[in-house]
Amino acid sequence: MSKRKKKGGGFWLIVLAVVGCLAILYGSRTTDTEPPATKELTRVQVLPDVKAESLRHVYYQLDTEAQALYRLLEQEVAKGGLTAKARITPEDFDKAYHAFLYDHPEFFWLSGGYSYSYDRITGQLQAVLKTYEYWSYTSTPERYIREFNSAFNTALKQAKNQPDDYHKLKAIHDYLAQNAVYDHDVLPEINKTHRSIAAEHALSAYGTLVNGKTLCGGYSESLYLLANALGVDCTYMQGDAGEPHAWNYLKLDGKYYYMDVTWDDIDFNGGDQPNCPEGVSYAYYCITSEELQRTHTPETLFSVPKTAATEYNYHHREGYFLNTYNFDAVQKACMAQKDLQVISVKFPSGTELNKAVEDLMKANQWQKIPCLKNRNSIRYNADTTQYILNIYLEET
Repeated sequence: MSKRKKKGGGFWLIVLAVVGCLAILYGSRTTDTEPPATKELTRVQVLPDVKAESLRHVYYQLDTEAQALYRLLEQEVAKGGLTAKARITPEDFDKAYHAFLYDHPEFFWLSGGYSYSYDRITGQLQAVLKTYEYWSYTSTPERYIREFNSAFNTALKQAKNQPDDYHKLKAIHDYLAQNAVYDHDVLPEINKTHRSIAAEHALSAYGTLVNGKTLCGGYSESLYLLANALGVDCTYMQGDAGEPHAWNYLKLDGKYYYMDVTWDDIDFNGGDQPNCPEGVSYAYYCITSEELQRTHTPETLFSVPKTAATEYNYHHREGYFLNTYNFDAVQKACMAQKDLQVISVKFPSGTELNKAVEDLMKANQWQKIPCLKNRNSIRYNADTTQYILNIYLEET
């Protein structure tokens, strides 16, 4: 989804490129204007307690030259710089910058676009990184950084005291799903040359953590930063899920899992509609490669792991996964979740899910379950992709 525009002649090639995690997801403006002046950020560090090395994940898929450029970008951008020089091909620069943006969403002002000049004789490339428009014109970048740091630490606090990685990760997942909403209102602006500040904020972790309004990239970037700050190995990734999309994979006890917080935020599909249920879903909480691939297709620029592990999957871990439909087992799972807004039970196949729907919901067996029986009616949905029965307990 990148656009390239060639200008000039001889041995110099000027290319305006649209790259990077958010640019690939939603597009990015390309202009011929002069780059904004460098903003001095050395007095205010972004996430000062999070070391750059702890965020290097896609970095290790780069070759030696690309890794050197990546490290240069870490140094330059951290102090407000927007330029980089290296003896590297345009294609390798593109991949290195792409990896840098995946690994370092704390630099929330980078739009993902860049311009560069390249000398084919010397192999010298000079790039100028693009920022979001609101950042280009602000006179107080330190204010944005302080707000981001403060919001990040507030979110981190929710998970720090949890007893293990599973509960730390769950606390982050739930915090993001409960405190951020998918910003449907800004979608019409995403591919425009000029966007509102709200739209630009929604494209990054800043929008998620500070404003509580975001898009898929913001959810995934925030999970990435928070998880790694807690020592949970997490990687940001992109691909297609019916449209360009972002999500994460994690490594826990030596095994990999996939997670999509966007799709686990129940208001994602409903937006501000009055009948949209609230709460947190766990349909995409530490799922396998096979489960992910039913709905998501990873991009091919970087390799991603294959896994069949279920130990950290929410439904397996909590005891809400049933190999076969059984009323007594479902009742036990429902009663264990009676204080939640959403009760969910997962099955291994559509056949077992259909049995649950037919008996429990359509035959009204739910009325025999103590935490449900006093309700005049009940709202539910059957997730035929992940084979999950969801029962909503909020008042209608």
